[in-house]
Amino acid sequence: MTDQSSSQSHARVAIERIFDAPRDAVFSAWTDPDQVAQWWGPDGFSTPREKVEIDPRLGGRYHIVMIKRLRSRVPDPLRDRRDRRARAAGVEGRALAGAWIPEATTTRVEFHDEGERTRVNFTSGPFTPDLLEQAKAGWTAQLQNMAQLLEQHST
Repeated sequence: MTDQSSSQSHARVAIERIFDAPRDAVFSAWTDPDQVAQWWGPDGFSTPREKVEIDPRLGGRYHIVMIKRLRSRVPDPLRDRRDRRARAAGVEGRALAGAWIPEATTTRVEFHDEGERTRVNFTSGPFTPDLLEQAKAGWTAQLQNMAQLLEQHST
């Protein structure tokens, strides 16, 4: 969970991050509903376990409902719930890809061995210029949440 860099091109978010965990553990954090419910969602939202359905196989499904926490000061143009669905495509612990509905964005997550660590290359978009920074901040925060979960599991 040490290295992190971000860049933008063509209204896409691109993040590369190194996690202090083996590739199988990081891939599992993205595909195991119990783990995803613990780290998914921007600040001010929670993701109930019963609202997470994941089948990472080609043609599978990645369905997550985030709930805005009471008293959250986070402005949310989508009101109290965000229902995110994607057609998933997984490649044997090495990559995930999907097209999100209703945002009409595509996301790709690649997992690379770096010794006992894992490098994740994450891309998502396209985003309108007014949503690009918000998307970048949200995904960066979510990856930090996932890093904290992986750290807890390793101790």
